[in-house]
Amino acid sequence: MRKIAVILFVFLANSTLALAATGLRVNELVEEGMSAHVIQLPQRAGERELRLELSIKASQSATADAGPLPLVIYAPNGAQVSHKVVLSQPVEHFVRTLELSDKLNVVVSEGEFEPRSIGSYSLLVYAKEQVSGSEDAGLFISGVIRQREGTLERVFIDRLEPGAAPSVIVTMRSVGSGSYLSAEAFQMVDNALVLQATVTSAPAETDPVKALEASLRASRAR
Repeated sequence: MRKIAVILFVFLANSTLALAATGLRVNELVEEGMSAHVIQLPQRAGERELRLELSIKASQSATADAGPLPLVIYAPNGAQVSHKVVLSQPVEHFVRTLELSDKLNVVVSEGEFEPRSIGSYSLLVYAKEQVSGSEDAGLFISGVIRQREGTLERVFIDRLEPGAAPSVIVTMRSVGSGSYLSAEAFQMVDNALVLQATVTSAPAETDPVKALEASLRASRAR
């Protein structure tokens, strides 16, 4: 008896939402001699960095309804159906270096070994005059670690007020429907990097600089 093995890879975005929305009555769809195997997956952080590996071993053909989760497998009676959730191929985390001034560099990066969709990010400021080689950022001066919900999208320098010191602006984009924008601005104050203004879950088309300017004005008016 010839055995076949089928491996399916299914990305797990929004699995819980799809599970709640589905109204499948799988037993009514099963053909004679076949069995329905329903795989229900709980919501997990960083689902876009995960995949489902599905293995089907059967003497006849098997089919899969690969629509919204839960995933329904129709396989011959007695078939062995198994699955596991694994990390997808690793994606390079976000790292950027830019000049904060003629004397300072800033390095902004997502946390190592974290899902791209959620985790932390760091801002580290270095003195350039201490650079001993072309690959060195300089002598560490100050830094912060911040929580993020979404992926880092851009890092740039701008001024939120006329004549003010330059700010490091970090923008983040949420994963999933909506693609909401979040942004944070930081400034050097007495050799320390300080959070200046923040915007969270703004509409996708929001201008981050204007939104941060409005947030800064609102905080000072309190």
